[in-house]
Amino acid sequence: MAFREKFGQKRSVPTARTERGDAPELVRKLLLDLMEERTEWDEEFDPYEFLCDALGQIPKDLWGEDRRNATRYLITRKLPWPDVYELIERVATEQEDRVNQTLAQAGVGFEYWDGEFHLYEPEADELEVSAVEDEALAPSLDTEGKFTAPKRQYAKALELMRTMPIDTANAVAQAVNALEGTVAVITGKKNIADGLKQLYQGERAPLAKSMEMLFVYGSTMDGVRHGARKDDDEISVQEATYVVRAAGSAIAYLIAAYYEGSLKP
Repeated sequence: MAFREKFGQKRSVPTARTERGDAPELVRKLLLDLMEERTEWDEEFDPYEFLCDALGQIPKDLWGEDRRNATRYLITRKLPWPDVYELIERVATEQEDRVNQTLAQAGVGFEYWDGEFHLYEPEADELEVSAVEDEALAPSLDTEGKFTAPKRQYAKALELMRTMPIDTANAVAQAVNALEGTVAVITGKKNIADGLKQLYQGERAPLAKSMEMLFVYGSTMDGVRHGARKDDDEISVQEATYVVRAAGSAIAYLIAAYYEGSLKP
């Protein structure tokens, strides 16, 4: 009989990696450790000055304090959580495994590679859809530059999803508006429903309806189109990721089909 079975010990369940709105204590300690380690080989690096530069000020309540203690206080009490991740990016050179191990232990929904933080999405990676939204911005897709405006708007949606803190509502707004703009370029119709009806009829009408419903979602969801926000209706990162990706796929398809000549505006 195995030890765990014999003594009734269950295996620990890995921490769910859902935290995307804070820098937990383990992550803040990682930043402190990385900074202190840098002082061992970089004589010009001063952790306290590094943090003050990030904050844009020298906190008055720390004047005259020991710099080592002040540094610890800044990281644990003063430093906004997005700045914690940004500063780790600046000091965690060749430390990917260490950073990712800490993120996993702290249950953080980001992963670290190529010197930057990215959303932790193992399911999307497995299905090979984690970068599908980038297809909409491929330079080779818009050979004549006709879709510059909606592509710029969609790029803004991706920026809002990939910077911290993640602005889910505005990311969704930019994405569905970019979809509307793409249809407008092709058809000349300002109303997305009218434009899609012009493009799709018969058996392909449901395809048009699916794109229209993305825009309708953006028109009705609190905080997306009209700025209203309700705590109960806050858009999760997962929900926003789905909508932004779906809009990006639709935009990429519409642009490609337009240049291919398979759409009849």
